[in-house]
Amino acid sequence: ILAAIFPPASSISASPLAFELYPYEPAADPAAAVVVGKARFTVLTPRLLRLEYSETGTFEDRPTLAFVNRKQPVPEFTWSAVAGILTTAALRLHYAGGAFSAQSLWVTPAPGAKRTAFAGWRFGMTSDADPGNLRGTIRTLDRTANISLDCNHLTSDRHCAWGVVSQSGWSLVNETGVPCLGADDWWADAEGSMLRNID
Repeated sequence: ILAAIFPPASSISASPLAFELYPYEPAADPAAAVVVGKARFTVLTPRLLRLEYSETGTFEDRPTLAFVNRKQPVPEFTWSAVAGILTTAALRLHYAGGAFSAQSLWVTPAPGAKRTAFAGWRFGMTSDADPGNLRGTIRTLDRTANISLDCNHLTSDRHCAWGVVSQSGWSLVNETGVPCLGADDWWADAEGSMLRNID
């Protein structure tokens, strides 16, 4: 099975991402991004926004475990610098400037958008506190006997990951500080230090 997944050793080049199954582009198209001071908003789809704030003004473009391919066709959107409003066919992002807070960053349905369960989101609302979040998977089944797979009743370290689907119509994936894949196919932290097993 491994031979079917990985190319023969003789055909592996030293190029970045040599061991990946499919090619991908971790950096979004610059035309999909709006930079406002120390904030960057990237429109990945009309319903999927990437929100970043950096005190240094340096933003992350390396792939992460959850998002490796951010270069998608650029959706139609508008940005009003005067009003601080980014509008897609489905969403309207409001940004009052400064560090992200419930008073400076919120998202509402776009005017005229098809009605969905999404009623709005403010910075600070998280998926783990969202009663409509449908959860993801149990982190591990190691050392378990007959464990319940009902995420609502798990309180140990085998907690369920928060899912990307919610009856509330929104979900938040916070990737602050998560490892990123470097150009040499090794996982690195935000400062670029390689994360490798000691053993």
